Amino acid sequence: LDNDINKDKEIILNSSQLNCLKRITGFIEKPLNHNFLLEGVTGSGKTEVYIRCVEKALEKNRTSVILTPEISLVPQLYSMFRKVFKDNCCVYHSGMSESERYEKWLDILSGKCKVIIGTRSALFTPFKNPGIIIIDEFHDTSYKENSGLRYCTIETALKFCKISEIPIVLGSATPSIRIKYRFEKDKNSSILKLEEKIFKDSKVIREIIDLKKINSFSEDEIITNKLYSEIFERVNKKEKAIIFINKRGYSKYIICSECGFIPKCENCNLSYTYHSVGNKLKCHHCDKEIIFKKICPQCGSKRVMMLGTGIQKVEEKIRKRFPDVSVVRMDSDVTSKKKSHEKILNEFIRSSPSILIGTQMVSKGLDIKDVTLVGVVNIDSMFSLPDYIINERVFQILTQVAGRAGRGFKDGKVIVQTYNSDGMIIRSFMKDNFELFYNDELKMRKNLKYPPYSNLVNIIISGRSYEKISKVSYRLAKDIQKIKNYTECEILGPAPSPFSKINNNYRWHILVKSFDINNFISRFTKMFNEFKIEKTARVLIDVDPYWIL
Repeated sequence: LDNDINKDKEIILNSSQLNCLKRITGFIEKPLNHNFLLEGVTGSGKTEVYIRCVEKALEKNRTSVILTPEISLVPQLYSMFRKVFKDNCCVYHSGMSESERYEKWLDILSGKCKVIIGTRSALFTPFKNPGIIIIDEFHDTSYKENSGLRYCTIETALKFCKISEIPIVLGSATPSIRIKYRFEKDKNSSILKLEEKIFKDSKVIREIIDLKKINSFSEDEIITNKLYSEIFERVNKKEKAIIFINKRGYSKYIICSECGFIPKCENCNLSYTYHSVGNKLKCHHCDKEIIFKKICPQCGSKRVMMLGTGIQKVEEKIRKRFPDVSVVRMDSDVTSKKKSHEKILNEFIRSSPSILIGTQMVSKGLDIKDVTLVGVVNIDSMFSLPDYIINERVFQILTQVAGRAGRGFKDGKVIVQTYNSDGMIIRSFMKDNFELFYNDELKMRKNLKYPPYSNLVNIIISGRSYEKISKVSYRLAKDIQKIKNYTECEILGPAPSPFSKINNNYRWHILVKSFDINNFISRFTKMFNEFKIEKTARVLIDVDPYWIL
Protein backbone atom coordinates (compact mmCIF):
# COMPACT_ATOMS: atom_id res chain seq x y z
CA LEU A 1 0.00 0.00 0.00
CA ASP A 2 1.39 3.38 -1.00
CA ASN A 3 1.36 5.65 2.02
CA ASP A 4 3.43 8.17 3.89
CA ILE A 5 3.03 6.40 7.20
CA ASN A 6 6.06 5.74 9.33
CA LYS A 7 8.96 6.97 7.21
CA ASP A 8 12.32 5.31 7.66
CA LYS A 9 13.54 7.80 10.25
CA GLU A 10 13.28 6.44 13.79
CA ILE A 11 10.27 7.69 15.72
CA ILE A 12 10.97 8.88 19.27
CA LEU A 13 8.31 7.76 21.74
CA ASN A 14 6.74 10.28 24.09
CA SER A 15 6.56 9.77 27.86
CA SER A 16 3.09 8.14 27.76
CA GLN A 17 4.19 5.66 25.09
CA LEU A 18 7.38 4.86 27.01
CA ASN A 19 5.40 4.26 30.20
CA CYS A 20 3.04 1.85 28.42
CA LEU A 21 5.97 0.10 26.75
CA LYS A 22 7.80 -0.36 30.06
CA ARG A 23 4.72 -1.93 31.69
CA ILE A 24 4.14 -4.38 28.84
CA THR A 25 7.75 -5.40 28.13
CA GLY A 26 8.25 -6.28 31.79
CA PHE A 27 5.91 -9.22 31.24
CA ILE A 28 7.59 -10.17 27.94
CA GLU A 29 10.95 -10.32 29.75
CA LYS A 30 9.83 -12.74 32.48
CA PRO A 31 7.60 -14.01 30.67
CA LEU A 32 4.31 -13.89 32.59
CA ASN A 33 0.66 -13.66 31.68
CA HIS A 34 -0.98 -10.26 32.06
CA ASN A 35 -3.88 -8.63 30.22
CA PHE A 36 -3.33 -5.07 28.98
CA LEU A 37 -5.99 -2.77 27.58
CA LEU A 38 -4.19 -0.01 25.65
CA GLU A 39 -6.77 2.76 25.49
CA GLY A 40 -5.38 5.42 23.17
CA VAL A 41 -7.13 8.23 21.36
CA THR A 42 -6.97 7.99 17.57
CA GLY A 43 -3.56 9.13 16.34
CA SER A 44 -1.89 8.61 19.74
CA GLY A 45 0.74 6.16 18.44
CA LYS A 46 -0.52 2.77 19.61
CA THR A 47 1.12 1.08 16.61
CA GLU A 48 4.58 2.35 17.61
CA VAL A 49 4.08 0.78 21.05
CA TYR A 50 3.08 -2.49 19.35
CA ILE A 51 6.27 -2.43 17.24
CA ARG A 52 8.53 -1.91 20.27
CA CYS A 53 6.77 -4.75 22.13
CA VAL A 54 7.40 -7.06 19.17
CA GLU A 55 11.07 -5.98 19.12
CA LYS A 56 11.39 -7.07 22.75
CA ALA A 57 9.74 -10.43 21.99
CA LEU A 58 12.14 -10.99 19.07
CA GLU A 59 15.11 -10.28 21.36
CA LYS A 60 13.89 -13.28 23.37
CA ASN A 61 13.48 -15.33 20.15
CA ARG A 62 9.73 -15.37 20.68
CA THR A 63 6.90 -15.12 18.16
CA SER A 64 4.39 -12.26 18.04
CA VAL A 65 0.89 -12.30 16.55
CA ILE A 66 -0.72 -8.99 15.63
CA LEU A 67 -4.40 -9.08 14.66
CA THR A 68 -6.44 -6.45 12.84
CA PRO A 69 -10.20 -6.69 12.22
CA GLU A 70 -10.34 -6.28 8.42
CA ILE A 71 -8.32 -7.66 5.51
CA SER A 72 -8.30 -4.11 4.11
CA LEU A 73 -6.15 -2.98 7.06
CA VAL A 74 -3.54 -5.73 6.75
CA PRO A 75 -1.42 -4.12 3.96
CA GLN A 76 -1.07 -0.85 5.89
CA LEU A 77 -0.10 -2.62 9.12
CA TYR A 78 2.22 -5.04 7.30
CA SER A 79 4.09 -2.21 5.55
CA MET A 80 4.76 -0.56 8.91
CA PHE A 81 6.02 -3.74 10.56
CA ARG A 82 8.02 -4.94 7.55
CA LYS A 83 10.10 -1.74 7.58
CA VAL A 84 11.33 -2.81 11.01
CA PHE A 85 11.29 -6.64 10.91
CA LYS A 86 12.03 -7.34 7.21
CA ASP A 87 11.72 -11.06 6.32
CA ASN A 88 10.76 -12.01 9.88
CA CYS A 89 7.33 -10.57 9.07
CA CYS A 90 4.50 -12.34 7.22
CA VAL A 91 0.79 -12.00 6.52
CA TYR A 92 -1.99 -14.56 7.01
CA HIS A 93 -5.71 -14.10 6.29
CA SER A 94 -8.64 -15.70 4.46
CA GLY A 95 -8.29 -13.40 1.44
CA MET A 96 -5.10 -15.20 0.39
CA SER A 97 -5.22 -18.15 -1.99
CA GLU A 98 -5.00 -21.66 -0.56
CA SER A 99 -1.45 -22.09 -1.88
CA GLU A 100 -0.38 -18.74 -0.38
CA ARG A 101 -1.82 -19.67 3.01
CA TYR A 102 -0.15 -23.09 2.86
CA GLU A 103 3.23 -21.50 2.10
CA LYS A 104 2.91 -19.07 5.03
CA TRP A 105 1.65 -21.88 7.27
CA LEU A 106 4.90 -23.78 6.62
CA ASP A 107 7.01 -20.63 7.16
CA ILE A 108 5.29 -20.07 10.51
CA LEU A 109 5.60 -23.74 11.50
CA SER A 110 9.33 -23.75 10.73
CA GLY A 111 9.90 -20.56 12.73
CA LYS A 112 10.98 -18.57 9.68
CA CYS A 113 8.23 -15.99 10.37
CA LYS A 114 8.16 -14.74 13.95
CA VAL A 115 5.98 -11.68 13.36
CA ILE A 116 2.55 -12.74 12.08
CA ILE A 117 0.07 -10.10 10.95
CA GLY A 118 -3.46 -10.95 9.95
CA THR A 119 -7.13 -11.19 10.76
CA ARG A 120 -8.62 -13.57 13.34
CA SER A 121 -7.56 -16.74 11.46
CA ALA A 122 -3.88 -15.83 12.09
CA LEU A 123 -4.42 -16.71 15.74
CA PHE A 124 -4.79 -20.37 14.73
CA THR A 125 -1.54 -20.67 12.76
CA PRO A 126 1.07 -23.14 14.15
CA PHE A 127 3.48 -20.59 15.66
CA LYS A 128 5.94 -21.78 18.28
CA ASN A 129 7.42 -20.14 21.37
CA PRO A 130 4.84 -17.31 21.62
CA GLY A 131 5.93 -14.02 23.19
CA ILE A 132 2.95 -11.68 22.89
CA ILE A 133 -0.48 -11.42 21.25
CA ILE A 134 -1.62 -7.95 20.13
CA ILE A 135 -5.20 -7.31 18.99
CA ASP A 136 -5.73 -3.89 17.43
CA GLU A 137 -9.20 -2.26 17.32
CA PHE A 138 -10.30 -5.10 19.59
CA HIS A 139 -13.78 -3.62 20.00
CA ASP A 140 -14.61 -4.47 16.39
CA THR A 141 -17.44 -6.94 15.71
CA SER A 142 -15.32 -8.70 13.05
CA TYR A 143 -13.52 -10.52 15.86
CA LYS A 144 -16.67 -12.59 16.50
CA GLU A 145 -17.26 -15.60 14.24
CA ASN A 146 -20.99 -15.66 13.52
CA SER A 147 -21.28 -18.71 11.29
CA GLY A 148 -20.47 -22.33 11.98
CA LEU A 149 -18.71 -22.69 15.31
CA ARG A 150 -19.34 -19.36 17.04
CA TYR A 151 -16.35 -18.06 18.94
CA CYS A 152 -14.94 -14.75 20.12
CA THR A 153 -11.34 -14.10 19.04
CA ILE A 154 -10.76 -11.89 22.09
CA GLU A 155 -11.84 -14.55 24.60
CA THR A 156 -9.91 -17.24 22.71
CA ALA A 157 -6.74 -15.12 22.73
CA LEU A 158 -7.12 -14.26 26.43
CA LYS A 159 -7.39 -17.97 27.25
CA PHE A 160 -4.43 -18.86 25.00
CA CYS A 161 -2.20 -16.24 26.64
CA LYS A 162 -3.18 -17.43 30.10
CA ILE A 163 -2.25 -21.02 29.24
CA SER A 164 0.97 -19.91 27.47
CA GLU A 165 1.90 -17.52 30.31
CA ILE A 166 2.48 -14.55 28.00
CA PRO A 167 1.04 -11.00 27.93
CA ILE A 168 -1.75 -9.85 25.65
CA VAL A 169 -2.44 -6.29 24.50
CA LEU A 170 -5.93 -5.20 23.43
CA GLY A 171 -5.78 -1.80 21.73
CA SER A 172 -8.59 0.64 20.95
CA ALA A 173 -9.68 4.27 21.16
CA THR A 174 -13.19 3.02 21.98
CA PRO A 175 -12.81 -0.15 24.06
CA SER A 176 -15.58 -2.67 24.51
CA ILE A 177 -17.58 -1.72 27.60
CA ARG A 178 -17.76 -5.34 28.71
CA ILE A 179 -13.97 -5.85 28.50
CA LYS A 180 -13.08 -2.47 30.03
CA TYR A 181 -15.36 -3.10 33.00
CA ARG A 182 -13.90 -6.59 33.48
CA PHE A 183 -10.31 -5.29 33.33
CA GLU A 184 -11.13 -2.64 35.94
CA LYS A 185 -12.14 -5.39 38.38
CA ASP A 186 -9.49 -8.02 37.51
CA LYS A 187 -6.17 -8.10 39.39
CA ASN A 188 -4.41 -9.73 36.42
CA SER A 189 -5.45 -6.92 34.05
CA SER A 190 -4.30 -3.33 33.58
CA ILE A 191 -5.64 -0.37 31.63
CA LEU A 192 -2.94 1.80 30.04
CA LYS A 193 -3.81 5.14 28.44
CA LEU A 194 -2.43 7.25 25.61
CA GLU A 195 -4.37 10.50 25.86
CA GLU A 196 -2.42 12.75 23.49
CA LYS A 197 -2.11 12.72 19.70
CA ILE A 198 1.40 12.42 18.28
CA PHE A 199 0.87 15.46 16.04
CA LYS A 200 -0.03 17.99 18.72
CA ASP A 201 0.18 20.93 16.31
CA SER A 202 -2.90 19.77 14.42
CA LYS A 203 -6.38 19.92 15.88
CA VAL A 204 -9.67 18.34 14.86
CA ILE A 205 -12.89 20.35 15.10
CA ARG A 206 -16.11 18.40 15.60
CA GLU A 207 -19.30 19.98 14.30
CA ILE A 208 -22.93 18.84 14.40
CA ILE A 209 -25.49 19.82 11.80
CA ASP A 210 -28.83 19.59 13.63
CA LEU A 211 -31.25 18.51 10.94
CA LYS A 212 -34.26 19.33 13.17
CA LYS A 213 -33.52 23.05 13.36
CA ILE A 214 -32.59 24.16 9.87
CA ASN A 215 -33.63 23.52 6.32
CA SER A 216 -30.04 22.85 5.42
CA PHE A 217 -30.32 20.39 2.53
CA SER A 218 -29.43 21.10 -1.04
CA GLU A 219 -31.75 19.91 -3.79
CA ASP A 220 -30.71 16.24 -3.45
CA GLU A 221 -31.80 16.01 0.23
CA ILE A 222 -28.88 13.76 1.18
CA ILE A 223 -25.92 16.03 1.81
CA THR A 224 -26.44 19.42 3.45
CA ASN A 225 -25.27 22.68 1.91
CA LYS A 226 -22.83 23.08 4.81
CA LEU A 227 -21.17 19.71 4.16
CA TYR A 228 -21.00 20.41 0.42
CA SER A 229 -19.27 23.75 1.07
CA GLU A 230 -16.71 22.03 3.32
CA ILE A 231 -15.99 19.46 0.58
CA PHE A 232 -15.56 22.30 -1.94
CA GLU A 233 -13.04 23.94 0.39
CA ARG A 234 -10.97 20.71 0.60
CA VAL A 235 -11.09 20.27 -3.16
CA ASN A 236 -9.81 23.81 -3.69
CA LYS A 237 -6.93 23.14 -1.27
CA LYS A 238 -6.15 19.82 -3.02
CA GLU A 239 -6.78 17.88 0.20
CA LYS A 240 -8.71 14.69 0.89
CA ALA A 241 -12.18 14.05 2.31
CA ILE A 242 -13.94 10.92 3.57
CA ILE A 243 -17.73 10.63 3.45
CA PHE A 244 -19.17 7.92 5.70
CA ILE A 245 -22.57 6.31 5.25
CA ASN A 246 -23.74 3.17 6.98
CA LYS A 247 -25.80 1.73 4.12
CA ARG A 248 -24.74 -0.38 1.15
CA GLY A 249 -26.60 -0.15 -2.14
CA TYR A 250 -28.32 2.81 -3.80
CA SER A 251 -31.63 3.00 -1.99
CA LYS A 252 -32.84 1.31 1.19
CA TYR A 253 -36.10 0.14 -0.36
CA ILE A 254 -38.51 0.56 -3.27
CA ILE A 255 -42.19 1.49 -2.88
CA CYS A 256 -44.96 1.82 -5.44
CA SER A 257 -46.70 5.20 -5.11
CA GLU A 258 -49.87 3.74 -6.69
CA CYS A 259 -50.55 0.68 -4.54
CA GLY A 260 -47.93 0.97 -1.75
CA PHE A 261 -46.28 -2.36 -2.61
CA ILE A 262 -42.72 -2.86 -1.28
CA PRO A 263 -40.73 -5.67 -2.98
CA LYS A 264 -39.49 -8.12 -0.36
CA CYS A 265 -37.21 -11.13 -0.50
CA GLU A 266 -39.29 -14.32 -0.60
CA ASN A 267 -36.65 -16.13 1.48
CA CYS A 268 -36.40 -13.55 4.27
CA ASN A 269 -39.57 -11.42 4.15
CA LEU A 270 -37.32 -8.33 4.33
CA SER A 271 -37.28 -5.47 1.84
CA TYR A 272 -34.78 -5.59 -0.99
CA THR A 273 -32.08 -2.93 -1.33
CA TYR A 274 -31.81 -1.32 -4.76
CA HIS A 275 -28.34 -1.41 -6.38
CA SER A 276 -27.85 0.89 -9.36
CA VAL A 277 -24.92 -1.19 -10.65
CA GLY A 278 -26.63 -3.88 -12.71
CA ASN A 279 -30.06 -2.39 -11.89
CA LYS A 280 -30.68 -5.06 -9.25
CA LEU A 281 -32.72 -5.61 -6.12
CA LYS A 282 -30.57 -7.42 -3.57
CA CYS A 283 -31.29 -9.02 -0.20
CA HIS A 284 -28.43 -8.28 2.21
CA HIS A 285 -29.35 -11.26 4.39
CA CYS A 286 -29.40 -14.19 1.94
CA ASP A 287 -27.77 -12.49 -1.10
CA LYS A 288 -30.68 -13.22 -3.43
CA GLU A 289 -30.74 -10.86 -6.44
CA ILE A 290 -33.42 -10.03 -9.01
CA ILE A 291 -33.38 -7.63 -11.97
CA PHE A 292 -35.47 -4.52 -11.29
CA LYS A 293 -37.51 -3.34 -14.29
CA LYS A 294 -38.73 -0.16 -12.55
CA ILE A 295 -42.31 -1.40 -12.80
CA CYS A 296 -44.38 -2.42 -9.78
CA PRO A 297 -44.66 -6.23 -9.88
CA GLN A 298 -48.05 -6.05 -8.15
CA CYS A 299 -50.02 -3.39 -10.08
CA GLY A 300 -47.77 -2.72 -13.08
CA SER A 301 -47.40 0.99 -12.34
CA LYS A 302 -44.24 2.83 -13.38
CA ARG A 303 -44.61 5.21 -10.43
CA VAL A 304 -42.09 3.50 -8.17
CA MET A 305 -40.04 5.51 -5.67
CA MET A 306 -36.61 4.78 -4.24
CA LEU A 307 -36.60 5.70 -0.56
CA GLY A 308 -33.74 5.81 1.90
CA THR A 309 -30.13 6.57 1.14
CA GLY A 310 -27.45 4.05 0.21
CA ILE A 311 -23.77 4.53 -0.56
CA GLN A 312 -24.28 4.27 -4.33
CA LYS A 313 -26.70 7.20 -4.25
CA VAL A 314 -24.21 9.29 -2.26
CA GLU A 315 -21.47 8.34 -4.73
CA GLU A 316 -23.66 9.41 -7.64
CA LYS A 317 -24.37 12.81 -6.07
CA ILE A 318 -20.70 13.43 -5.19
CA ARG A 319 -19.49 12.50 -8.68
CA LYS A 320 -22.07 14.84 -10.21
CA ARG A 321 -20.98 17.74 -7.97
CA PHE A 322 -17.25 17.08 -8.40
CA PRO A 323 -16.80 15.71 -11.95
CA ASP A 324 -13.07 16.54 -12.11
CA VAL A 325 -12.16 15.06 -8.71
CA SER A 326 -11.04 11.48 -8.04
CA VAL A 327 -13.98 9.83 -6.23
CA VAL A 328 -13.66 6.24 -4.98
CA ARG A 329 -16.09 4.01 -3.13
CA MET A 330 -15.23 1.39 -0.52
CA ASP A 331 -17.80 -1.15 0.66
CA SER A 332 -18.20 -4.92 0.59
CA ASP A 333 -19.78 -4.78 -2.89
CA VAL A 334 -16.56 -3.47 -4.48
CA THR A 335 -13.91 -5.14 -2.30
CA SER A 336 -14.67 -8.82 -2.87
CA LYS A 337 -11.83 -9.30 -5.36
CA LYS A 338 -8.25 -9.96 -4.27
CA LYS A 339 -6.26 -6.79 -3.49
CA SER A 340 -9.26 -4.59 -4.34
CA HIS A 341 -8.85 -2.81 -0.97
CA GLU A 342 -5.28 -1.80 -1.84
CA LYS A 343 -6.27 -0.64 -5.32
CA ILE A 344 -9.03 1.61 -3.98
CA LEU A 345 -6.90 3.08 -1.19
CA ASN A 346 -3.91 3.64 -3.47
CA GLU A 347 -6.09 5.60 -5.90
CA PHE A 348 -7.40 7.70 -3.00
CA ILE A 349 -3.89 8.32 -1.62
CA ARG A 350 -2.19 9.12 -4.94
CA SER A 351 -4.81 11.61 -6.12
CA SER A 352 -5.13 15.15 -4.78
CA PRO A 353 -7.77 16.26 -4.26
CA SER A 354 -9.71 13.03 -3.73
CA ILE A 355 -12.88 11.85 -2.00
CA LEU A 356 -13.40 8.42 -0.43
CA ILE A 357 -17.00 7.34 0.18
CA GLY A 358 -17.36 4.31 2.40
CA THR A 359 -19.31 2.23 4.87
CA GLN A 360 -17.86 0.95 8.17
CA MET A 361 -14.69 -0.18 6.37
CA VAL A 362 -13.42 3.42 6.24
CA SER A 363 -13.84 3.89 10.00
CA LYS A 364 -11.23 1.27 10.83
CA GLY A 365 -7.59 2.20 11.23
CA LEU A 366 -6.86 4.14 8.03
CA ASP A 367 -3.88 6.44 8.62
CA ILE A 368 -3.72 8.90 5.71
CA LYS A 369 -2.12 12.23 6.49
CA ASP A 370 -3.89 14.52 3.98
CA VAL A 371 -7.44 13.68 5.09
CA THR A 372 -8.72 16.96 6.54
CA LEU A 373 -12.49 16.39 6.38
CA VAL A 374 -14.78 13.57 7.47
CA GLY A 375 -18.51 13.86 6.80
CA VAL A 376 -21.03 11.50 8.42
CA VAL A 377 -24.20 11.44 6.34
CA ASN A 378 -26.70 9.05 7.90
CA ILE A 379 -25.76 7.80 11.38
CA ASP A 380 -29.39 8.08 12.61
CA SER A 381 -30.42 4.92 10.75
CA MET A 382 -28.47 2.87 13.32
CA PHE A 383 -30.43 4.20 16.32
CA SER A 384 -33.54 2.27 15.25
CA LEU A 385 -31.89 -1.16 15.53
CA PRO A 386 -33.49 -3.15 18.40
CA ASP A 387 -30.31 -4.15 20.24
CA TYR A 388 -29.08 -3.19 23.71
CA ILE A 389 -25.53 -2.67 22.40
CA ILE A 390 -26.42 -0.21 19.64
CA ASN A 391 -25.42 2.89 21.67
CA GLU A 392 -21.93 1.46 22.09
CA ARG A 393 -21.67 0.61 18.40
CA VAL A 394 -22.78 4.11 17.29
CA PHE A 395 -20.32 5.85 19.64
CA GLN A 396 -17.50 3.59 18.46
CA ILE A 397 -18.24 4.18 14.78
CA LEU A 398 -18.49 7.96 15.21
CA THR A 399 -15.24 8.14 17.18
CA GLN A 400 -13.37 5.82 14.83
CA VAL A 401 -14.46 7.53 11.62
CA ALA A 402 -13.73 10.95 13.18
CA GLY A 403 -10.23 9.69 13.91
CA ARG A 404 -9.47 9.52 10.17
CA ALA A 405 -9.27 13.35 10.00
CA GLY A 406 -6.30 15.51 11.00
CA ARG A 407 -3.79 12.70 11.48
CA GLY A 408 -0.87 14.68 10.08
CA PHE A 409 0.25 18.28 10.56
CA LYS A 410 -2.90 19.76 8.99
CA ASP A 411 -6.02 20.53 11.01
CA GLY A 412 -9.08 18.37 10.45
CA LYS A 413 -12.82 18.76 10.70
CA VAL A 414 -15.57 16.20 11.37
CA ILE A 415 -19.16 17.05 10.42
CA VAL A 416 -22.05 14.85 11.56
CA GLN A 417 -25.54 15.30 10.10
CA THR A 418 -28.09 14.10 12.67
CA TYR A 419 -31.59 14.47 14.09
CA ASN A 420 -30.31 13.27 17.49
CA SER A 421 -28.07 16.19 18.45
CA ASP A 422 -29.34 16.27 22.06
CA GLY A 423 -28.71 12.59 22.86
CA MET A 424 -25.99 11.40 25.25
CA ILE A 425 -24.11 9.63 22.46
CA ILE A 426 -23.75 12.77 20.34
CA ARG A 427 -22.98 14.97 23.36
CA SER A 428 -20.25 12.57 24.55
CA PHE A 429 -18.86 12.39 21.03
CA MET A 430 -18.77 16.18 20.68
CA LYS A 431 -16.76 16.41 23.91
CA ASP A 432 -14.50 13.56 22.73
CA ASN A 433 -15.21 12.01 26.11
CA PHE A 434 -15.39 8.22 26.18
CA GLU A 435 -15.55 8.14 29.99
CA LEU A 436 -18.72 10.28 29.98
CA PHE A 437 -20.38 7.89 27.55
CA TYR A 438 -18.99 4.82 29.36
CA ASN A 439 -20.35 5.84 32.78
CA ASP A 440 -23.75 6.80 31.41
CA GLU A 441 -24.05 3.54 29.48
CA LEU A 442 -23.06 1.52 32.56
CA LYS A 443 -25.93 3.08 34.54
CA MET A 444 -28.44 2.09 31.86
CA ARG A 445 -27.10 -1.46 31.60
CA LYS A 446 -27.04 -1.94 35.36
CA ASN A 447 -30.72 -1.00 35.57
CA LEU A 448 -31.60 -3.45 32.79
CA LYS A 449 -29.11 -6.14 33.90
CA TYR A 450 -27.31 -6.22 30.56
CA PRO A 451 -23.56 -6.97 30.17
CA PRO A 452 -21.22 -6.34 31.91
CA TYR A 453 -23.69 -7.03 34.77
CA SER A 454 -24.70 -10.35 33.23
CA ASN A 455 -23.68 -12.76 30.50
CA LEU A 456 -26.09 -13.09 27.61
CA VAL A 457 -26.94 -16.38 25.95
CA ASN A 458 -28.91 -15.99 22.72
CA ILE A 459 -30.63 -19.24 21.75
CA ILE A 460 -31.85 -19.12 18.14
CA ILE A 461 -34.33 -21.69 16.86
CA SER A 462 -34.78 -21.82 13.09
CA GLY A 463 -36.51 -23.93 10.46
CA ARG A 464 -38.77 -23.96 7.41
CA SER A 465 -41.99 -24.54 9.38
CA TYR A 466 -43.14 -21.59 11.48
CA GLU A 467 -45.49 -23.79 13.51
CA LYS A 468 -42.83 -26.39 14.34
CA ILE A 469 -40.12 -23.94 15.41
CA SER A 470 -42.57 -21.99 17.59
CA LYS A 471 -43.49 -25.25 19.37
CA VAL A 472 -39.82 -26.18 19.82
CA SER A 473 -39.13 -22.69 21.17
CA TYR A 474 -41.86 -22.90 23.80
CA ARG A 475 -40.79 -26.41 24.87
CA LEU A 476 -37.16 -25.32 25.17
CA ALA A 477 -38.07 -22.17 27.13
CA LYS A 478 -40.12 -24.31 29.52
CA ASP A 479 -37.14 -26.59 30.19
CA ILE A 480 -34.83 -23.59 30.67
CA GLN A 481 -37.28 -22.27 33.28
CA LYS A 482 -36.55 -25.42 35.31
CA ILE A 483 -32.82 -24.55 35.32
CA LYS A 484 -33.72 -21.18 36.81
CA ASN A 485 -34.37 -22.93 40.14
CA TYR A 486 -30.66 -23.87 40.37
CA THR A 487 -28.86 -20.92 38.80
CA GLU A 488 -29.52 -17.18 38.91
CA CYS A 489 -30.78 -15.96 35.55
CA GLU A 490 -33.55 -14.12 33.74
CA ILE A 491 -35.27 -15.52 30.66
CA LEU A 492 -36.76 -13.36 27.90
CA GLY A 493 -38.96 -15.03 25.32
CA PRO A 494 -39.47 -17.13 23.35
CA ALA A 495 -40.38 -14.69 20.60
CA PRO A 496 -39.77 -14.22 16.88
CA SER A 497 -36.32 -12.71 16.25
CA PRO A 498 -36.11 -9.09 15.02
CA PHE A 499 -35.11 -10.57 11.64
CA SER A 500 -37.78 -13.27 11.83
CA LYS A 501 -37.12 -14.95 8.48
CA ILE A 502 -33.76 -15.31 6.73
CA ASN A 503 -32.97 -17.49 3.71
CA ASN A 504 -36.35 -19.22 3.87
CA ASN A 505 -35.90 -20.11 7.54
CA TYR A 506 -38.15 -18.72 10.26
CA ARG A 507 -36.27 -17.62 13.38
CA TRP A 508 -37.30 -17.47 17.03
CA HIS A 509 -35.04 -16.74 19.94
CA ILE A 510 -34.77 -17.08 23.71
CA LEU A 511 -32.52 -14.57 25.46
CA VAL A 512 -31.02 -15.54 28.81
CA LYS A 513 -29.37 -13.06 31.18
CA SER A 514 -27.14 -15.23 33.35
CA PHE A 515 -25.54 -14.04 36.60
CA ASP A 516 -23.57 -17.28 37.05
CA ILE A 517 -22.58 -18.21 33.52
CA ASN A 518 -20.46 -21.31 34.22
CA ASN A 519 -23.20 -22.85 36.33
CA PHE A 520 -25.84 -22.00 33.73
CA ILE A 521 -23.84 -23.48 30.82
CA SER A 522 -23.18 -26.66 32.79
CA ARG A 523 -26.85 -27.18 33.63
CA PHE A 524 -28.09 -26.07 30.21
CA THR A 525 -25.71 -28.48 28.43
CA LYS A 526 -26.97 -31.40 30.51
CA MET A 527 -30.60 -30.46 29.85
CA PHE A 528 -30.05 -29.77 26.14
CA ASN A 529 -28.36 -33.14 25.53
CA GLU A 530 -31.64 -34.78 26.56
CA PHE A 531 -33.88 -32.32 24.72
CA LYS A 532 -35.69 -33.74 21.69
CA ILE A 533 -35.52 -31.46 18.65
CA GLU A 534 -37.68 -31.74 15.55
CA LYS A 535 -35.64 -32.97 12.58
CA THR A 536 -36.57 -29.85 10.63
CA ALA A 537 -35.53 -27.45 13.41
CA ARG A 538 -32.04 -26.14 14.19
CA VAL A 539 -30.95 -24.70 17.53
CA LEU A 540 -27.95 -22.35 17.70
CA ILE A 541 -26.50 -21.27 21.05
CA ASP A 542 -24.51 -18.03 21.08
CA VAL A 543 -22.81 -17.13 24.37
CA ASP A 544 -21.91 -13.43 24.76
CA PRO A 545 -23.29 -12.45 21.34
CA TYR A 546 -22.00 -9.25 19.71
CA TRP A 547 -25.51 -8.68 18.33
CA ILE A 548 -28.89 -10.07 19.41
CA LEU A 549 -30.65 -9.40 16.10
